[in-house]
Amino acid sequence: MEIQTLITKKRSIYSSILDFLESSNDLNDDFQLLVSDFEKIGLQNNTEEILDTIRLISNISKNHYRLKYFFDKIFKLLEYLLKILKTSITNLELFNIFRQNKRILLFLFEKNILTPDNEIVSMLDYDDILYLYPEIKSFIKDPKSIESDISNKFQESLDSFSEKCHIGENSLYICLLIRQDLIDEFISYINHTNFSLTTKIRPDIYETNSLLLQKAPSLIEYASFYGSIQIIKHLMYNNIKLYSNLWLYVIHSNNDELFHFLEENKVKLQNPIDIFIESIKCHHNAVAVYIRDNILTQAQLDEMSQKIVNTILETKNYYFLPDIDDMILGEK
Repeated sequence: MEIQTLITKKRSIYSSILDFLESSNDLNDDFQLLVSDFEKIGLQNNTEEILDTIRLISNISKNHYRLKYFFDKIFKLLEYLLKILKTSITNLELFNIFRQNKRILLFLFEKNILTPDNEIVSMLDYDDILYLYPEIKSFIKDPKSIESDISNKFQESLDSFSEKCHIGENSLYICLLIRQDLIDEFISYINHTNFSLTTKIRPDIYETNSLLLQKAPSLIEYASFYGSIQIIKHLMYNNIKLYSNLWLYVIHSNNDELFHFLEENKVKLQNPIDIFIESIKCHHNAVAVYIRDNILTQAQLDEMSQKIVNTILETKNYYFLPDIDDMILGEK
């Protein structure tokens, strides 16, 4: 059946990309394996499939946990695919695919893969203009105003500002300590500065994680997002409670140990179907499978089946794309 063959092909491409992004092996060796997989599938000969794969990469990059070299791998993969495409994708089409991912836009501009123009710059909000400024400077009507903001509002030189944009994470020192789970340095900093453990972390100009751009997480939520279990335990010891909203952040950490830590501490999962859907959006499939098989009931899955299917299609999470036989059986 043609549709089943297409589903199998998309699953194969998807699996190869996730294996590449999640591997801790040598980047170049892993990339050669990925290219070999693509060649076996015949991806390089199908323009539409390449375009769909680029959109898939955009979706994965929005919410998947960022392991070491995550963006290096994303960039290497995009360069490879876009080199094959050449003129088969317009400047504007490429921009629209990555419009919500300013870290990738920065890379595409730097490599001259994407060319800034008046139309593209007009669609950027002010924070994105600041973030991308060195690459779009010639299309800014008042560059002195931008540079003044960088200097006065952010108290950065253009070089240091650009360096932090390339890191793409909140620039606060406390955030760095939490991301790296540096418990001794964290305790020392908290004690030395009298930093409140109930502080909310506001996203700054350098932040590129989609969830953190929408939220002002507490310290324990931020630590949960990064799977920083030592700092979470310290906060808990200092009377910061574990609460149900942490599940949303833990899903983004893709950290099995932390997942089970919440379970062991009987932190209630109030909306398991929402957390299941969030794990699909993150492409954290082992976690999603665990929630589906161990926490959700069949009645809950049936009730929200349309929302689940919509999320699978919107995020291109082909792991959960059902087989044709399963769909036919489901209709009977």
